[in-house]
Amino acid sequence: MRRRSFLVTSGGLIVTWPVAAAGQQRERPRVVAYIAAAVPLSEMAGPNPAWPPIRAFVHGLRDLGWVEGQNLVIEWRTLAGNPQRAPAILAELLGRSVDVIVLGASQPLIEAARKATAKVPLIAYFPLGLDPVAAGLVASLARPGGNLTGITSEPTVEIIRKRLQLLKELAPRTTRIALIGTKPQQKLFPPDGGPAGTRLVPVVVEQPHEFADAFVTILRERADAIYPLGGGVQYAHRGQVIAFAAAHGLPAVYGDRESVEEGGLMAYGLSGGVPPNLRKMAGQVDRILRGAHPAEMPIEQPDRFDLVINRKTAQALGLTIPPALEALAEVIE
Repeated sequence: MRRRSFLVTSGGLIVTWPVAAAGQQRERPRVVAYIAAAVPLSEMAGPNPAWPPIRAFVHGLRDLGWVEGQNLVIEWRTLAGNPQRAPAILAELLGRSVDVIVLGASQPLIEAARKATAKVPLIAYFPLGLDPVAAGLVASLARPGGNLTGITSEPTVEIIRKRLQLLKELAPRTTRIALIGTKPQQKLFPPDGGPAGTRLVPVVVEQPHEFADAFVTILRERADAIYPLGGGVQYAHRGQVIAFAAAHGLPAVYGDRESVEEGGLMAYGLSGGVPPNLRKMAGQVDRILRGAHPAEMPIEQPDRFDLVINRKTAQALGLTIPPALEALAEVIE
């Protein structure tokens, strides 16, 4: 088994609010609210949550000295794939004494939170397609300048183009690639289109119930490959795409290694998958609870990416992994 990481380089008003100074003792536990985009509540709570990224977040906090039931309370909430729930959930949480709110990878959720409060610190997982600077949510990635910071999921057009190229290399007969994503994500199509000899087919999915119609569209448009663009809803329901691709013999490229571990063909994404980023967010929570200001905390950007290929899935699709790709990839047998 071989594995290499890819290095991607990237490139104020100070808002204050009441926070405890580092080392200051408080009588009450600190309260962190976590709003997921689509993860079921049943897979979020407890000392060892069932959902791997959430588990990484909880364990990250524990490693930094924050333990539920001792010095920490976590208020778990989820949009359950419905962004219209965001305002009510935020209003309810802001009526409590929360010290920081963590936001899952949902653009409507992040935008709603930014409108709902300029005081409570917010830590967001910015999804693919949401540029926090261009959207006016922060002043800059280096110095956000308000109460919102977090991590970006990845660069945009460059990564989309790279994934499409890798998919074409592994499945050279591909001619029509269905890109499944939100409306904002659809704006990220490479301006020069897909790889030579291919056509990109946009398929919009905003909520979980829209996957069924999306699959009908993919078949009607005779797409012969799939690229789910990712985000909270797609990540939480990735199993539907994996099963659909397998049932119809469609090669697919993903942005997370978890999809490949679960039977997807290939992924080019964040090194280690999504869980390490949630551990980073736990570190950001720790800094805020110890007195740091989001205004001065840079929004973190990923810099290492892995190529992962599932050999069994490739064989089931009648594909042979080119030596050049196999030399660069971690191949799951």
